[in-house]
Amino acid sequence: MSRSVSFFLTVILSLLILPSSFGQNGKLVGRVTDSANGEGLMMAIIRIDSTTLKCTADEKGNFVINDIPPGMYTVRVNFDGYKPKEIH
Repeated sequence: MSRSVSFFLTVILSLLILPSSFGQNGKLVGRVTDSANGEGLMMAIIRIDSTTLKCTADEKGNFVINDIPPGMYTVRVNFDGYKPKEIH
């Protein structure tokens, strides 16, 4: 049975597209946590819609996705037993 508690995604939206070389790409940095207790969700899957970019959160729920082309994206987070979270 799925938990009814949805998880909380704190995203330091460095998707403000930090310039790397000539300002072409950026990165997304954040932490996926359980909204009830604040614990990081290890192995949560973070993906950026309309791209092939994705990653898995580390043991503390932290994640980084590099080389994101400039633009507006929807970020999806999935973790077994939790409702999926979508950020626009």
